Amino acid sequence: MIKQLSAKHTEDAYLIIKDVISSMRMQGIDQWDELYPDMPVIIRDISLNHAVGYFEGDSLVAYMALNDEYAPEYDSIKWNTNGSALIVHRLSVISVKQGQGIAWNMMLFAEQYALENNYCSVRLDAFVMNSFANRLYIKMGYDKTGTIELRKGLFNCYEKRISTDTGKKAIINL
Repeated sequence: MIKQLSAKHTEDAYLIIKDVISSMRMQGIDQWDELYPDMPVIIRDISLNHAVGYFEGDSLVAYMALNDEYAPEYDSIKWNTNGSALIVHRLSVISVKQGQGIAWNMMLFAEQYALENNYCSVRLDAFVMNSFANRLYIKMGYDKTGTIELRKGLFNCYEKRISTDTGKKAIINL
């Protein structure tokens, strides 16, 4: 089940981020670190109602933030759609649950949320060295629209137009 997170989920969300950082480091992916995403980022996501999580029973196993905020570097990208875009941030699945379709369902949720809230597209970026993330977005029909440089290196930018025929609904409970 995917639902909006509240302050009581802050520590669990941050533990997922820390677990994902550790897992990525073991795979040689230097995408995140102790500077980003940190606890204040998670607290802000949750306090602004931007954070959603995937639960198995009472256990939070995945986290992401959804909003219309983006890095200034996004302005250099030639996006495929005009109009409002929902931006996906910090999609994270705890390492023991990776490869089970949870990230896919989180992205379906983002697409459904975008549709229900009148966004024209979903946009995000993925570290070029994170082959797992890049494959996921391409497999889900996202178009690579360019590359930007952020603090940790190069990131591919992706976009998907949102319409009533975008795809299947995720398990949603907001």
